[in-house]
Amino acid sequence: MHRSNLRLDKNLLKLINQARSALRMARIDLLPRGIAEKSNGCFVSKSLGIAINEEYEGRYFAVVPHQRKAVTLARAWKVASPEEVLDGWGVYLPASLERTLREFDAHRHPDLEIRSGGQFRMITRAKARVIGLEAARG
Repeated sequence: MHRSNLRLDKNLLKLINQARSALRMARIDLLPRGIAEKSNGCFVSKSLGIAINEEYEGRYFAVVPHQRKAVTLARAWKVASPEEVLDGWGVYLPASLERTLREFDAHRHPDLEIRSGGQFRMITRAKARVIGLEAARG
């Protein structure tokens, strides 16, 4: 593993464990691998057990089913207060985690990625955003 990847992993792990603590989950020592552009399959989602979506303006947020846990997570990450979304409460990701997730979705972190064999049709974050826009329009 490159030295920069080790530093990257430590910073990510710290943010993930802050979130896990806020969600009353045990700490982890390694980041799980995930599938790029998949709301429920990226490494952040797999680490926290919640979906990571992208809003219309392009910011990523965690979908937390319960408001109290969402508030606790937002405080742990020192981000804006949660906003009500379709399936719960949206908590914006910290800037550094969001930046890494964008890079991950662009396939720039192969050490965190499980390559999809193309056997299953997955709804990507971009497709989910379009579906959300269409639903909002009625």
